[in-house]
Amino acid sequence: MDSWRSKRKRMGPPKRLVSEFLTPEEAITRYKRVLEAVNKGNNKTAAYRAVGVDRKTIADTAGIAELHAVNPGIYQDIRGTLKKGETLLRFSEMCKAAIKDQNLEGKVQDLKTNGGLLSINPKGK
Repeated sequence: MDSWRSKRKRMGPPKRLVSEFLTPEEAITRYKRVLEAVNKGNNKTAAYRAVGVDRKTIADTAGIAELHAVNPGIYQDIRGTLKKGETLLRFSEMCKAAIKDQNLEGKVQDLKTNGGLLSINPKGK
């Protein structure tokens, strides 16, 4: 038996870091769990690990939770237009566009500075 197999046997089966969420409501719940972990004093990296999600997933879908926190009415309107099979990333982009269209960026930034939202900026943007 080679060293890789013996190491794998000692470590057990590989653990999956990212769990798959399919609805916007589940993305909001995941975002809130990370936010709670950060507000308890964890840094963001530890919070992502505690929830079991990677940073990019939260950054990509943050627009959903931000719009829901700032204006649930607009969120519900956009949620009603979501078609079956549409991706969360696409829905998040629609939410981010709605935040810009409705001039809600200031409210989002206020919530981020007050700890009501995570201050996440997508890498490379």
